[in-house]
Amino acid sequence: MYTVYYSEKRIVFDVSEDKYNNCNPIFHLSRTDIFSSRTALFDLLAEHDTLIYVCDDIERAFSSFCDLFNRVTAAGGVVTDSKGRTLMIYRNGRWDIPKGKREPGESIGECAVREVGEECGISGHECGDLITVTWHLYLMGGEMILKDTYWFEMSYRGSDTLTPQREEGITDIRWCTPAETAANTEASYYTIKDLFTALKDKNIKPII
Repeated sequence: MYTVYYSEKRIVFDVSEDKYNNCNPIFHLSRTDIFSSRTALFDLLAEHDTLIYVCDDIERAFSSFCDLFNRVTAAGGVVTDSKGRTLMIYRNGRWDIPKGKREPGESIGECAVREVGEECGISGHECGDLITVTWHLYLMGGEMILKDTYWFEMSYRGSDTLTPQREEGITDIRWCTPAETAANTEASYYTIKDLFTALKDKNIKPII
């Protein structure tokens, strides 16, 4: 399954419609169906909060959807300390998890470690397992961008002073208790909610 968020709306690609009984509309795509019109897609999004595409060949359908947009790849990490607290940043009016765009020649894991370090002012954090991959659409410079973000588990045992990367719009950083993390996540973006849902389910197998 793939879920792509666009602001407060979502586009879902799945192999079955069983869990979407209360959603409308639901579209069925055959193995040869592809996305060819971005205009038609956004006309539908203007009228509906959720679009469900049930696909005979989910990889083909999602690939044709991705081909409609310029792509950006990013990576970040859910960093925990020895007290079980989670590192969260406050950016653009919401609590978030540190992440950023991958640079040329950089691996996904290297990107995640670098971006967490730059956005939070820490070093020595270690990258663990991949948790999941999230997708969202956003408008930048008049162009619609599709971003895929790879999220990793990370651990930190240092004592660096947290320093927000203010040029990236980060105004606060905190080590949050589990209760604080849950409250902040509830008020955060859908991608962050999905991230923590995946983190709770260690058996999840993200589609990359």
